[in-house]
Amino acid sequence: MSDLSKKLQNLSPEQRELLLKKLQARKKKSTAESRPETIQPRPDRESYPLSYAQERLWFFDQLVPGSPLYNISAAVKFYGPLNAAHLEKSINAVVERHEVLQVFFRTEKGAPVQHKAEGLFIPLTMENKDARSLEEIAAAEAQTPFDLTRAPLIRTRLIRLDDQTHVLMLTIHHIVADGWSMGVFINETARFYRRFNGDTSVTLEDLPIQYFDYAWWQKNAADEKKLRKQLDFWSSELKGMPTLLELPFDHKREAVQSFKGSHHHFSIDAATTKRLHELSRQAGTTLFITLLAAFQTLLYRYSHQDDFGVGIPIANRNKKELETLIGFFVNTLVIRARCQGDISFLDFLSRVKKRAFQAYDHQDVPFEQVVEKVQPQRNNQVSPLFQVMFELQGDALAGLNFGDLTLENIDFETGTAKFDLLLIM
Repeated sequence: MSDLSKKLQNLSPEQRELLLKKLQARKKKSTAESRPETIQPRPDRESYPLSYAQERLWFFDQLVPGSPLYNISAAVKFYGPLNAAHLEKSINAVVERHEVLQVFFRTEKGAPVQHKAEGLFIPLTMENKDARSLEEIAAAEAQTPFDLTRAPLIRTRLIRLDDQTHVLMLTIHHIVADGWSMGVFINETARFYRRFNGDTSVTLEDLPIQYFDYAWWQKNAADEKKLRKQLDFWSSELKGMPTLLELPFDHKREAVQSFKGSHHHFSIDAATTKRLHELSRQAGTTLFITLLAAFQTLLYRYSHQDDFGVGIPIANRNKKELETLIGFFVNTLVIRARCQGDISFLDFLSRVKKRAFQAYDHQDVPFEQVVEKVQPQRNNQVSPLFQVMFELQGDALAGLNFGDLTLENIDFETGTAKFDLLLIM
């Protein structure tokens, strides 16, 4: 019999009961600490605080007013008997459901604040196509800036090609939405559209919180100890990393970033895609990590630089209550590429996987705070910490159900670029 067993046997019934209560209390505390922290509605429901990400875009707008750089635009072609009135009603139902789509921004006491516009309505006027191509019309929409001091920060346009073919153009400022939000927006628009067309089986659950609740939580109730620990990680991870990746451009950098750019489209054949999936399975990683490692290898080959950072977007919705919200949640992580040594691609892939997973574990810190902590040398020619970004996207229209309508995405040129190079696959 162990010493512990002897001690337990010698306890009186009252002592055993007290010990049991202490153990149960400790278990409850441990369970509570391990349970993910939920975001609750903010105490002051009349205030509309900005998140850290929103503040960054607001400051950018003060420096470069009237820039379309942070417009998020989409053009979708509808085939079938479209009910334009129901589509307009559906869009406005989504706007009413998500308060962040109703805001405008002001400066009060030297700081940015956002206010809700009362009685906001988004008109959807049908117009016939003019002499321009759809791509040209969509590009013009994408390049038309918003005034952040005036609501709404969302525009819609419906172009009629014939009785059975229409194109919806949607533009939202990034300060109130992100890529994930665009998916939420079009999905909820589809569900409202089916409901207004008579499908009584369509339901939408009430939102547990609004974006403003997240913004308030981020600044007032987030786990500061956890965030400080994550900041320390990024400070160590990026210490000594060159903050400029020198790619072999065919012209000199401009004195100040112009943010002008264009797209180049390419495709990867089915056989290569299959081999990439097989390589990912063999290496025990994801297609995203494999493509990121290949991209970093390519950048190393062309720059002859063995230490640099590549930015990747992260949805930053690791709480269930954030999954169905529209708002600016997306965060940016820097994945450092260390290409030193004579190693195989599989070994390098393993290193990239490790660094990426470590970055995922420390994704809660806003990128703005990482930049402030690391304090890279700043200049007006490049973005801080990285100038190249990688992103893997899915099919935005996959699974959408607009009843008897068929949808097709329209690709078009926006004419803008936030970085030296952005690879989207």
